This record gives sequence, C-alpha cells and structure tokens, in this order.
Amino acid sequence: METLPIVPEFPLEVEYENYTIKSEFQNGVFQTRSQWPRSRRRWELVWHIATNEEAEVLQAFYREHKGAANPFYWTPGEKVPRPYAGPVLGQSAGGALGARTRYVGFSWASATAETTPSYVTTSLAVSSGYLLTATVPRFPVGVDRAWVYVGATAITLCKQATAITLTAGTWTEPTGGYDSGGAAPQTVNGLVETVTACFAEDSMKFTKGSGVAWSCRANLIEVW
Repeated sequence: METLPIVPEFPLEVEYENYTIKSEFQNGVFQTRSQWPRSRRRWELVWHIATNEEAEVLQAFYREHKGAANPFYWTPGEKVPRPYAGPVLGQSAGGALGARTRYVGFSWASATAETTPSYVTTSLAVSSGYLLTATVPRFPVGVDRAWVYVGATAITLCKQATAITLTAGTWTEPTGGYDSGGAAPQTVNGLVETVTACFAEDSMKFTKGSGVAWSCRANLIEVW
C-alpha cells in the first residue's frame, strides 16, 4: 500500500466509533454486543495553507484511493497514549524468595519506541515461596509488546529483561527475584503508530484561497 503523501501538522478532530449489534431471542430477551473488537477511529484533516502543487498531489492521490477498497497508510501526529491502569498482579508458587511487597507499572512499546509507564502503579504483598506475576490488558493499535517495571517502592521502578509479546500476556518474576538493575522508566513518550485508513465517501474538499494557496479538508476512516 501507498502512504498519504502530504500530512497536515495535526488532525483537526479524532472521533471514536463504538457501534453495537442487538440480537433478539425467541423468549424476547435481547443481547447487545460490540460490532468491532475495539473502537474504530475517524479523523478530520485540514491543510490550512497548501500550495498549488500540494493541492494537485492530494487531488491525484484522492482520485486513486477513494473508497474503502483503496486503503493507504498514514501516521497521525499524536503519540500512542500510555496505559492508565497498572497491571493486574498475582503470585504463583515457585522459588525461595521471602515475603516482600513489590510495586509494578508497565509501558506500551514497539520494536523501536516506547511510551512512558502507566499512570497507576499497582502493588502486591508477595508471600514467601511465591513469584510475582503481572498481567497487562490487550494491546492497543500500534503496540506489539509491553515492558514491565518493578521496584521495592513506587519511585524506584526498574525495567525487566523480558517484554510481554502476547496481547493480554503475563510476566512472571524470575526465581532469583526481579532485575533491580534495569533501566528507569521513559520520561518522554516516543511511540507513534502508522495506521491503515481510507477516505470517507465524498470527503475531500478543496477551497481556493488565493492564486498560490488552497485550503484542503478530508475525512479518514480506520481500516482493519
């Protein structure tokens, strides 16, 4: 697939769609469920000042990619939001560590970038002879792994050596204890996603502002 050739400074508006499907059973009971496994996003893009050449490029790209059957890649200006809630903690029998309390957060990541850690840090009093476990939610779009951060306090979290690479997966503490020499959490969110999108029907609009400038507007729909 091709990539949207000219990207505005930022999307004007991002909308999350959460449609549902309602089914009726013979006894009159209705069941309602989500139509999609996650929210579908729509973006409204605006190029406030586009040159004649840029407007021509956008027009040509729209002609060749209009409709859901002609998707393309584009990279929104926003970063992938960091997690809000901390991981779900538990413990499993194993090892010979004594009783202790551990604090845990996690971040979303790709092969090359990572978010800052979760807003919430969770904690658990782990029993003697048990290993700490941390389970993360399903990965959002643009994420293929999660890094777990563990510490003896909420402000001394250390990155663990092994990432969670399965969505909704679980990290288990090594039998020798967590890695207390791991890196500190990121302080700047560097994770940007590239999404697959298509133009909404009849969504591209060009307005001539002067002899050398245009105002352009388009609506994109996320495609899975």
